[in-house]
Amino acid sequence: MDTYDQLLCNIGENQDKIISFCSDIVKISSENPPGDTTSLVKFITNYLGKEGFDYKIYAPQKHMPNIVAILANDSSTMATWTPTLVAMLQDGSLIP
Repeated sequence: MDTYDQLLCNIGENQDKIISFCSDIVKISSENPPGDTTSLVKFITNYLGKEGFDYKIYAPQKHMPNIVAILANDSSTMATWTPTLVAMLQDGSLIP
């Protein structure tokens, strides 16, 4: 099974959990302006922590922090969340 098929299978198996997570996210105020995403980042990092993911927060602008999370047991696969970008970094390549 290739990566795409694995992803679709994972989505199917976790559909209710994904829908719940997304439903909760859209309830959190993060509109721009003013662009303050701190409450949203807190929600996401709480979720990541409960799921056992390691993450780091980078906040060049205090009210618009970014999250980098490790998705696997090695550092070759990571995900990043910013107010404008969701992507994966795998083996040095950015995967949107």
